[in-house]
Amino acid sequence: MAALLASFAAPLARVAVEPRVARPIFHLAPTAPRGWINDPNGPLLHNGTYHLFWQNVPNSSEWSWGLGWGHATSKDLVQWQPQPVALEPSPGGLDRHGCFSGCATVDVNGVPTILYTGVIRKAPEEMEPGGSHQHEAQLLAVAADPDDPELKEWVKLPGQFLPQPPAGMHLTGWRDPFILQTPTAGSPWWYVMVGAGLKDKCGTALVYRSKDLKQGWEYVGPLCESADADMHTMWECPIMAQLSSKPPTSAAAASNGHASSHVNSFASGHSAPHSDGCSQPIGRHMLCVSPDYCVNVPLCYLGSYAAGRFDMAAASSPQRLDLGDILYAPNMLTDDQVRTLHVSAIMCFALHAYSLVTGML
Repeated sequence: MAALLASFAAPLARVAVEPRVARPIFHLAPTAPRGWINDPNGPLLHNGTYHLFWQNVPNSSEWSWGLGWGHATSKDLVQWQPQPVALEPSPGGLDRHGCFSGCATVDVNGVPTILYTGVIRKAPEEMEPGGSHQHEAQLLAVAADPDDPELKEWVKLPGQFLPQPPAGMHLTGWRDPFILQTPTAGSPWWYVMVGAGLKDKCGTALVYRSKDLKQGWEYVGPLCESADADMHTMWECPIMAQLSSKPPTSAAAASNGHASSHVNSFASGHSAPHSDGCSQPIGRHMLCVSPDYCVNVPLCYLGSYAAGRFDMAAASSPQRLDLGDILYAPNMLTDDQVRTLHVSAIMCFALHAYSLVTGML
C-alpha cells in the first residue's frame, strides 16, 4: 500500500491550489459555472494518457434526460484537463434521450472504442409495473483519430452492436455494458455483460460474446442468479475485477501504454476447458454492482468467474464497497502498471452536487 500511495505523491505535490475556487481540488467536477455530473464511464489509458468520461448535463444542476458523456484527460490521475464532450444524444437516434453509462476499450486494430447504452423515453402507455422507464439499446462509438493524444472527437457507429434480450425475459432494465474479457492467445472471444434485473426475482447481468467487437454478438446467458433479497431487483453499472495475491511486476506491466475499463483479459489465474476448446480463466474475482438506484451503496461479491458465469452460490456474502452513503456507480481500469484503479461518483444530495474520486484496489 505504501508503494501505491507513493506513486501519487509527486503529482499531488505539483497541484496548484486556488483558494478562491469553491470546488474540489483532487476530484473531477463540472468546470462550467454549473453542470450535472454523475456515473463515471469508460476509464481508458491510451498512448500514455488517461481518459475519464462521465454522465454529463452541461447546463443544469440536476439530473435530466439528454445526458451525454463528459471527458477529461490526465498524465498522472491527479491533474485533469477538460476536453470536448465525447457523446451527445443524436436527434431521432437510438440515444435521442440520453447516452447512458458504459465502458471503453481499444480494439484489435488499436482504435479506442466506447460501448454505451442509448435510451428513448417510453410513452405513458408503454410503461409496465416494475419495468424500465426507457427503451434501451447498446451502441458503439470510435475515436475519429486514434493518434490524437486527447481523443477529442468520437464517431458513433450505426445500429445496435448487441441483439436485444431474448423475448419473454421480463427485465427491469438492460443497460451499462462492461467488457468482461478481451481476446487472448488462448481464446478468440470478447465477453461483455449488461446490467439487468429479472422481474420479481433478482438483479443480474446478461452476458454476450463475439469474436468481433463490432458485430456478431451472441447471447450467452445470465452472469448469475439468486433468490437472495440482497441482490435487489436491478443491477446498474456492474463491473468485475480479477484479484491477485501477488504484487504487479515490471514484466507484467508491459502493455505499450494501453489499458481499458474491463478485467484486462484475465492475464493471470488458473484455466478451465470451455465448450469451444479454448482455455478459460478461473480465479478470484470481485463482482461489484450498484443496486436499483443511487440512494443504495454499491455491493461487492468475492468469487470465481469463467466463460461468462460468476459462481454466486460459492461467492462470499455481499460487502459494501464503501462504508459511507454517498458513493455510487463505480467503474474501473487496469492500467499499464497492472494497478486496478477504481473511480466512483460521490454525491451530496443536499447540495445537488456530484464529483468523481479515484482509488486503487
